[in-house]
Amino acid sequence: MITEFDRGIWSKWPNRYKAMFFNSLGGLKSVGLVCTLNKNDLANAGVFSQLIHIGSSPPTWGFLFRPPTEEHQTYENLSRNPYFTFSLATSFISIASLHQCSAKYPNDVSELDQQGIKWSMNTYFNVPILEESDIQIIFKKTLKHDMSNGTILIEAEIIRVISNILPQNDGFMKLTEKTLISSQGLNAYAKTKDISPLKYAEP
Repeated sequence: MITEFDRGIWSKWPNRYKAMFFNSLGGLKSVGLVCTLNKNDLANAGVFSQLIHIGSSPPTWGFLFRPPTEEHQTYENLSRNPYFTFSLATSFISIASLHQCSAKYPNDVSELDQQGIKWSMNTYFNVPILEESDIQIIFKKTLKHDMSNGTILIEAEIIRVISNILPQNDGFMKLTEKTLISSQGLNAYAKTKDISPLKYAEP
């Protein structure tokens, strides 16, 4: 049975129900931990799945931030230091620990420490490095775009890739060598165990 939804229907939904519906509508997305150093010199970790590949020359991604508040530590930390790391969620972290890192801990508590995730400091960029991450990227924030609903799109250039997965002959990174975790919506997760790359499509 096909059901149609429009503004006349979803305008009557409770806010949390509507948020869950639209957040999950896009299907599975890559998810991982954005790590920054907070004002107390502790590693802060935020769960991010709103990622955009912007380009490869220079290699640039986009990260969509919710409207900033005092509790949004990641955005505040980036105002002091433009560098940060992003670790793709693979089998190095459990789904439960990954999800718990989305909790709003105070500034004197590190999400990584709470979940027993080992980290050390990269003193050159002044960013936390997850010691057991399978693929980790150091980014530098380059541009900020204010979106119409108050969210903020941060453009960030890839500075360094730290990986124990090697590119294949054509450069493809088969991330499912390490059981990739994906997310749907705000609190649902899946494990991707295999992928099927095809040849470049030509007419």
